[in-house]
Amino acid sequence: MSIISQNYVDDSNLIAKRFASIVATYFEGATEVRDGSARVPLENLYRILEMYRFDAYRDEDRKGVLALHVSESRYDRSRNNENWQAGIAAALSQSLEAFYRNVPKETAIAELQESLRSVARGQPLPPDQSRKAHGFFERFGQLV
Repeated sequence: MSIISQNYVDDSNLIAKRFASIVATYFEGATEVRDGSARVPLENLYRILEMYRFDAYRDEDRKGVLALHVSESRYDRSRNNENWQAGIAAALSQSLEAFYRNVPKETAIAELQESLRSVARGQPLPPDQSRKAHGFFERFGQLV
């Protein structure tokens, strides 16, 4: 009896939403950041920002390693036509527009990634940078 579903469910948006809401609390001074498990959402959001910065997921349509074990016809039927990254990229764009309106994309993402690194290291952030990062991730979590 198989414990793996034959139907692929893309939960990328749900996971990004969860990570964003968790990380937003880290900018409020949450103590969980000291816990090693706090690195999971921090690292994943860092990677999402990196993909967004370079548009590295544009042509990516593979669903993962498990898709290699499913026959093509069955895999094609369970596939969603929408790219998995579309909702994430749109939410990132809208969040950047809301909190980094006149800042170039590269600069804004670099600042957000530096904020994530600082939080992971337990280093304090300047109040303005912390406020913008908190607002960005909170908004991103609502939109994705």
